[in-house]
Amino acid sequence: MRIGFDPVVPGAALEAGVGPDVLLEFSEVTGPVLVRSADQGSFTTLVMPVALPPTTPTPPRTSA
Repeated sequence: MRIGFDPVVPGAALEAGVGPDVLLEFSEVTGPVLVRSADQGSFTTLVMPVALPPTTPTPPRTSA
């Protein structure tokens, strides 16, 4: 599973949290991610993922 975020959005959520540890709860790839403080259970916020560009498979190497 690959999930991307606009760096500003989760950064703000992490700065607003209480304590150095956070919990990220994923329900589905395209849905919001719940960010919770591990030290203060009442702090929660949602962060929406963004679409990532498709990955291109690397072709196999051939020996010369």
